[in-house]
Amino acid sequence: MSSPYESPQAAGGPPPQYPYQRSGPPPLAVVSMILGIVSLLSGVVGFCCGLILFLSAPMAVAGLITGVLSIKDPSGKGFALAGLITSGLTLLLCLAYLVFIVVFVAAGAAADAGHVPLD
Repeated sequence: MSSPYESPQAAGGPPPQYPYQRSGPPPLAVVSMILGIVSLLSGVVGFCCGLILFLSAPMAVAGLITGVLSIKDPSGKGFALAGLITSGLTLLLCLAYLVFIVVFVAAGAAADAGHVPLD
């Protein structure tokens, strides 16, 4: 007779199988947060250089998509929410940049229309 304290391997049975349990937040939530933070930082820098629409906006859209996909998982809700907020702020910054450019181009065109060349 075998002792109840023997391992299952010693008793002749297979080792116990434990279900895989993921620890930590879901990867999509972390990706959303990272994309949101990097897009916001590059948006602030890109606002001065004019790269905001080409660099920050695509990252912000990707951050929003991954945030929406991962917000349902309660273990990563904070990461996903941070990604959604920072990506949304970046898109608002991009919109402000577009308005800024349109206003100044229109103002420049209006000022140039009143200019008479000295032939």
